[in-house]
Amino acid sequence: MITRRGAAWWSRAIRRGTGIIVIDVGGTVVGYATFGPNRARNLVQRGEIYEIYMRPEYQGVGLGTRLFLAARRELLRHGFDSAVVWALAENEGACRFYKNAGGRKVARGSERFGDTVLAKVAFAFARG
Repeated sequence: MITRRGAAWWSRAIRRGTGIIVIDVGGTVVGYATFGPNRARNLVQRGEIYEIYMRPEYQGVGLGTRLFLAARRELLRHGFDSAVVWALAENEGACRFYKNAGGRKVARGSERFGDTVLAKVAFAFARG
């Protein structure tokens, strides 16, 4: 996912002011989080974690939790006292992660990937 985004995507995200946190291990980016204002107007949460990604070989060792908490701290620092994050409904690991982190399901939706439409779930987080 990191490489698939490409330089143009990263440049556009930076120009738009998207918050970006990366985890670097030995000179290699192994994970990232992007965040900013909530894009879903029908939800009351002010901030949103747009994406958290960890290379599979680095999952399960706590780095994703560190990214998540760092993104939440940055959102709070920028005045976003609540946040939402979306996960694909079929991604049991992500849904479990956000539930265990204190998120509560507040909405359902769908996301189109080419010709495929997948269900997604929004998890809300209050200040803290």
